[in-house]
Amino acid sequence: MSSPYTLGVLHGDGIGPEIVPAAVRVIDDAMRILSRPPIDWVELPMGASAIASHGAALPEGTLDTLAVMDAMSADEGADGVGHRHRDRAPDHQA
Repeated sequence: MSSPYTLGVLHGDGIGPEIVPAAVRVIDDAMRILSRPPIDWVELPMGASAIASHGAALPEGTLDTLAVMDAMSADEGADGVGHRHRDRAPDHQA
């Protein structure tokens, strides 16, 4: 079954690697209980791991990918990502 939703996952640093996967599981469980199709989760680089692999804490590719997604689940430290993402979204999606 194809998912109608594609969501970005940004683990980040700090508590993100513990909290974000738990949030994803809760959302997946809710979708299952409500008999909805599963979400298509796309993990994206952010934080220290992104610096190591891409040379930037928030690679442009991450922002570009988020711009075409339905939503994201992120570490609280990703607040700047959300604001930048909303700034790039059409008015009806902000």
